[in-house]
Amino acid sequence: MAEDITAPEIHIDARDRIYMDLRRKLFPVEVEGVLTSAMDGSLYYQNLLFTIMCDTWPRLQKNLRELMQTIARVGFKVRASAEEGEEPSDAANEKADLVRRAIKGFHPEIVKRERTFNGLVRDVATTFLTGITVTEIHWEVRNLEYMPRTSLLIPARFYRFPYRLDEPDQLMMNPSGDFGDVELFPFPAQKFVISVYEGHIGHPATSAPLRCLAAFWAASRFGLEWFMTNAQLFGIPFRKGRFQKGDKQGFDLLCQMLQNMGAAGWAALPEGTDVELLVASGTGGVGPSERLMEMADRVCDIFILGQTLATDVADSRSRALGEVHAEVKNEVVRSVCDFVAEMLNSQLVGALISLNYGEPNPQEVPELVPDIEDPVDEMQQASRAAILFGKGMGQLGVPVKKDWFYKHINVPEPEDDTGLFEPGSAPSAPSTLPGHQMQPGGHGATAPGHNGEGLWSRAGID
Repeated sequence: MAEDITAPEIHIDARDRIYMDLRRKLFPVEVEGVLTSAMDGSLYYQNLLFTIMCDTWPRLQKNLRELMQTIARVGFKVRASAEEGEEPSDAANEKADLVRRAIKGFHPEIVKRERTFNGLVRDVATTFLTGITVTEIHWEVRNLEYMPRTSLLIPARFYRFPYRLDEPDQLMMNPSGDFGDVELFPFPAQKFVISVYEGHIGHPATSAPLRCLAAFWAASRFGLEWFMTNAQLFGIPFRKGRFQKGDKQGFDLLCQMLQNMGAAGWAALPEGTDVELLVASGTGGVGPSERLMEMADRVCDIFILGQTLATDVADSRSRALGEVHAEVKNEVVRSVCDFVAEMLNSQLVGALISLNYGEPNPQEVPELVPDIEDPVDEMQQASRAAILFGKGMGQLGVPVKKDWFYKHINVPEPEDDTGLFEPGSAPSAPSTLPGHQMQPGGHGATAPGHNGEGLWSRAGID
């Protein structure tokens, strides 16, 4: 066990690639056996099964990639700690600056599979499906500060739950990476980001969400195999021949010619040989193999993204349904980002502040916050503003502070009259918002509360 915080604890070698010997095709009973093996605390073969599932199931890999790409685009902001309604102290802002420099300063060695900060985010995010991930933080001293240089995803052979009944039931480190009766150690502080997500109320070793898709993966694999086998016979007439009993030579010749007729439109047979061609039936419908693959893909979409719009209603062009499905997916992305922020705040950010400041004041520790903004319907927002703050017929004329109003409608407040847009300088279409008045000559419209000079002038807004 290393004592220097900058020395790596886990040393990964080629065995983690060579040990990936689980077959690509597993029978359902073998899949069940792999999942059951996690009960003894070892997560290696279960994680290997998850890897093979992603490698051989295009829909699963596509959904996982889509989720990770969306999360990577979200980004994380650093928020200085402060009491509600108060400004952060100088010490809190200083610690927040330290975290900002840290996440921008990752410089990994890509050939060693080391991660950038975004890579660390993706690794932690996969816990939402795999149940448990362990990532080691590689520290360095930079400008007299302890800073994370990179992170490295640790293979599952380096950690497990104890198998001895008298040991505490907690995830522990297996530094040797060996299997069998090995000595386990608690994870050293400030060195790892350990992420655990339980898909249900069971033990973390057996509550990884991807376990639910293992049976559907097997169904998809066998469905594809059956489909490819049946495709070789699709539309080919069934051939039936008769031969004289005891005529071994005639039987062999007939079998050979019937086989050859599958790839040729002719046959040469002895006189008296009876051959009958039967039209193949049932080739126009969807077979059970196709149904298995279809069902597995549908379940995969629902399970990971919470929606199946791309496969179910792609031809309906239903905007309302599309918005509902997009909203469901956004909620999934938000949940994963919140989980990632929780794991990084409790371990990476906490370790960073502790290494550089000692025992920190909990009220001064910054936090990472997902940079997610709720989608805004600007037309609906404009209609609401017209009703609330306008003074026309059916409008309320509610007084409101000017700075709040500009922030509410997401429009920057002008500092002076320089360079202001004049509504009459460009033609505009007639508006249908409540309370709009037509301008003289019937061209364009003046929004409620607008004074025609580029500034709002309603009660409480001026």
